[in-house]
Amino acid sequence: MMSRILFAFQLRKQLTITLLFAALASLLSVGAVLLYEEPHILALADARAQSPAVFTLLGVGGSASLLAHLGALLHGFLLPALGTVLAALLAARLMAAQVATGEMTYWLAMPRRRGTHVLTQWAVLLACMAIFTVIPALAAAVAALVLQPGALQPLWLAQLHLGLFLLYAAIGSLCLMLSCGMDEGRRARRAGLLLCGLLLVIGLVSRLREVPGFVRYLSFYPLFDVPALTAGRPEAALLVLPALAVLFLLVGMRWFSGRDLPL
Repeated sequence: MMSRILFAFQLRKQLTITLLFAALASLLSVGAVLLYEEPHILALADARAQSPAVFTLLGVGGSASLLAHLGALLHGFLLPALGTVLAALLAARLMAAQVATGEMTYWLAMPRRRGTHVLTQWAVLLACMAIFTVIPALAAAVAALVLQPGALQPLWLAQLHLGLFLLYAAIGSLCLMLSCGMDEGRRARRAGLLLCGLLLVIGLVSRLREVPGFVRYLSFYPLFDVPALTAGRPEAALLVLPALAVLFLLVGMRWFSGRDLPL
């Protein structure tokens, strides 16, 4: 069972940084909708023809539809990268940083198991990542409704952002697992950014034709298949992401429950 008091307190505490990242992602989303005009689409196509490897690496494909356009500009690299940074920051703030500041002493003095504490912090992390997912999606939908009425498929947009949230859940759970084993927020933040950054780079590189096919299996980022989701064809492999999130949570709970803390 989760602690409702801890959940509410930590959610309020992490809300400011989450909303700041969501505002940035929303600005990018609205900007991408604004770029869905023929001159900009032709300019992107011309740039893609001149540097195909760079655009393939960043996941910037064609703009056959508004959703494909948004997926190309945002979901191939920008939003996953922003989500990675936010997840690493939140995970460090929710666990390791509280050990360093002494806040963990207060929470663990209450009659609850350590595993319950980790589970509650994980729920806070997922709630923050959900907020970070939903707000930019709504911003893109409203901008499309005003600027490009009828051009966006709402159901497919929802599927795309659901897949993005599942990716965020796996990233955040991995970062939280690392944070469960550390006593300093800075160290946990650095570890999360380095490991997830490496996995992100592997996912980007795996898009290149020259790279062997097995490379994509070294990272879970390729499971978020943007072209398939923007075409309304979500793949079953996407379900691996929530399974990984739960696995990382269980490892983190066991790690945190069995270690000595400098309280």
